[in-house]
Amino acid sequence: MNSIIDLSFKINGIKIPIDHSYLLFSSLSEICKDIHGNTEIGIHKINGEKNGEYIFLNNFSKLTIRCPERLALNITSKISNKMIWIRKFPIKIRSIEQPIPLLPCKKLVSDIVTLRKKEDPQRFIDQVSNIFEEKMHLSQNARVAIPNDEDGIYRRFKVKNLFVIGFPLVAYDLSEEDSLKLQSIGVGGRRRFGCGLFLPQK
Repeated sequence: MNSIIDLSFKINGIKIPIDHSYLLFSSLSEICKDIHGNTEIGIHKINGEKNGEYIFLNNFSKLTIRCPERLALNITSKISNKMIWIRKFPIKIRSIEQPIPLLPCKKLVSDIVTLRKKEDPQRFIDQVSNIFEEKMHLSQNARVAIPNDEDGIYRRFKVKNLFVIGFPLVAYDLSEEDSLKLQSIGVGGRRRFGCGLFLPQK
């Protein structure tokens, strides 16, 4: 398995739409062409303070890209100290912080996971469990669930004129190997839109 890391960049800006995953991907693709067609790359959603339809950026807001270590230098050189636009809102990408290695954690969360034609919660869980067992070969103890938080059990985001439906996921009782594999590979597609990317639960 290739060594996977997170590239974390400080950013400057005022606010961005909550639904910004595809817009962020599109803007980054304009300044780094390698991002557009590379399914090895995942782009985390930008963090900040939610208020209405927007996320207001603060000192802790960051742009984070998950990628193989061999791509880090190229991505960093293309996007550091560049300006991008998310809809009508300018964002200045500053220099990279220290690359972050993936660390094992028994419990991981993903804000949204999408699978083709799986919009029923139980069928979705069954399919993810099947992926854990047959494709990723995780240990038999690994479990997965859909959390029901303040945003409900469904997630959706817009790609051009279409809405994509998915679910948040919690994976738990993971071994160290399971945890690193799940963070490295993810579940489902659309990683460049922030889908299927797992983080340790805070």
